[in-house]
Amino acid sequence: MAPPRGKKRKTENSVSLTSQAEETNEIEVEHGSLWFQDGSVVLVAENIGFKVYKGILSQHSEFFQDMFALPQPADGEICEDCPVVRTHDTAKDLLGFLSALHDSMSRYLNHSEILSFDEVSILLRLGAKYQVERMTAEAVRRLKTCFPDKLEDFVNARTDRSLFEAYDKSKFYQTAAISLPFSHCRDVITLAREHDLDSLLPSAFYAYAQMNTEGVVKADTRRIASRMSDADRGRCVDGKFKLKMALRRNLLACLQQVGLDDCLSPQLCLRSKTDRLEYLCHWDVGPWPLMDRSILNIDLAIDFCSVCTTHCNSTYDEKRGETWTNLRKYFDLPPLPAQEPPGGG
Repeated sequence: MAPPRGKKRKTENSVSLTSQAEETNEIEVEHGSLWFQDGSVVLVAENIGFKVYKGILSQHSEFFQDMFALPQPADGEICEDCPVVRTHDTAKDLLGFLSALHDSMSRYLNHSEILSFDEVSILLRLGAKYQVERMTAEAVRRLKTCFPDKLEDFVNARTDRSLFEAYDKSKFYQTAAISLPFSHCRDVITLAREHDLDSLLPSAFYAYAQMNTEGVVKADTRRIASRMSDADRGRCVDGKFKLKMALRRNLLACLQQVGLDDCLSPQLCLRSKTDRLEYLCHWDVGPWPLMDRSILNIDLAIDFCSVCTTHCNSTYDEKRGETWTNLRKYFDLPPLPAQEPPGGG
């Protein structure tokens, strides 16, 4: 006896739908917080999907531009009628990257916004991976506000007394384009190594050396990005000692300028000089030879005539500049390659 027509049609439809689903390879993913209903591609990380626009990705990313120009595989995964692109990024990283691309008001590219180091790291790592030049440029710009090429731009709690006095002990920089705790200075070194940002290294090593020795030596296993090499960890420990020696030498050079022929109060200045030399011999100086000249008045507590004080200040400024120039030597870093003059050789 033949089955009822309605039942037969239902069975055929079920088989047809199943075959169609198998042919299109339809998948389901958890919707991420960035999900445009009219989007044209679904990017997936850690099984979390983000439905965004091919056009925007192609406009800003050479990587995606080239990818979407290729013929799409017939058996490729589909989600809500959109092709699926699986990535090896974390969902958090991918969300930050896509937000920076799709939201013109995104805090990631807003110069007035202070970003965390993790957010800047996303801009640099994924911007480089997916070839988004403006994203990597913004990350480098922010990093250079903290780790600049010039001493006068290196403003933080270990170079500026006013920042040191109003100091949040967890942070190295109080006002900068990045909210940067001490521990993340280690990650800056690792990031700079990975992306050939060698100009960041001297000041980044100086910053990380401001941690106590235990903090420098101890690895933070909670942070994947903190895989500092043993060689760089050793550079930091050795450099920390050299910074202390540099500060001691700089202060000694200042005291040697006291009581010269132009001194206004030789007897008083020489007596005070002897007292400060004795203090310096017993003072366990910190690794901050780039602190401004207030270190003479507050920490060393000099009390000389106006002429000797002027000599001390000018000598300290000179030695401070030399210390900045010598950071590469203190941390065993190679010199920067010589830049060609404009117009070539």
